[in-house]
Amino acid sequence: MAAVVPAAADTVAADFLNGGLIGFSCPAPFQGCNAGYAFTVNQTVRVTSLGVYDSQAGIHGIVNNHQVGIWNASNNLVASATAGLSSPIVTAAASGIGRWLFQPITPLNLAPGTYIISAFYPTGEEYFVSSSASTTVPEITIGLPWQKISASFERPTTVINTPRFGYFGPGFQIATAVPEPASAGLLIAGPVGALLVLRRRRRPTA
Repeated sequence: MAAVVPAAADTVAADFLNGGLIGFSCPAPFQGCNAGYAFTVNQTVRVTSLGVYDSQAGIHGIVNNHQVGIWNASNNLVASATAGLSSPIVTAAASGIGRWLFQPITPLNLAPGTYIISAFYPTGEEYFVSSSASTTVPEITIGLPWQKISASFERPTTVINTPRFGYFGPGFQIATAVPEPASAGLLIAGPVGALLVLRRRRRPTA
């Protein structure tokens, strides 16, 4: 019999719990900026989508499509996608501040190690969240923010030493295993079935 493979549900790998909108401190005229954060994978995760934060407040929200990517410790781009208003909407942990727009990708396993996620912002009018509190899955640890002033999509090269946990502009989702309906039923029925068998064994014979 083939092994049962758990179904998967997507969850935001790193989300913000507070914060405020913040723009780019880049010299005028604005040339474009790549911004994101470093993170460490403590246990292999399966990335299912990449996306961007949208303030959803009618001001400084997402207007353009954005290239989003993840780079490994060797500076190689290992995953990328273009996310925008046509991407699926995912509710943020602090839904009063904004939402996520995630674009599905071909699922990719990230092995333990350090990575950088970044999104390219062609204008300075689309803001992101600078947060001092965040929630992450156990497999992920958030590092410091990174950025690079550039007119094209590139890996950030400058780390920003700040007590804040991250620039929540780009983000990603990972697959989380959940019980199959049949498996869940077996878990529930198991103790009940065992109790019935026990009762039958105890029933006196005529």
